[in-house]
Amino acid sequence: MAAFLITLSVMPKNGVLDPAGVAVKNTLNDLGFGDLSAVTLGKCLHLTLTANDEAAAKTAALAMAKNLLAHEAMEQADILSITKIK
Repeated sequence: MAAFLITLSVMPKNGVLDPAGVAVKNTLNDLGFGDLSAVTLGKCLHLTLTANDEAAAKTAALAMAKNLLAHEAMEQADILSITKIK
């Protein structure tokens, strides 16, 4: 068994309304950052877990996303990186 650090991104799917992103974009525009055309808000999670290998760690992280961390109808979960730490 080995320990893995997994960085997981959870973002709204294309076409899903993101009112928080719109609010941040509008506020940044009001502050003078007018070059923005869009802002999307999501989550970045760092998961440290133990697994037999990298494939098992990836499978576990995606199962966690599916069961709790991402709302499947509205959000897309993607693994950004997997690092073996032990």
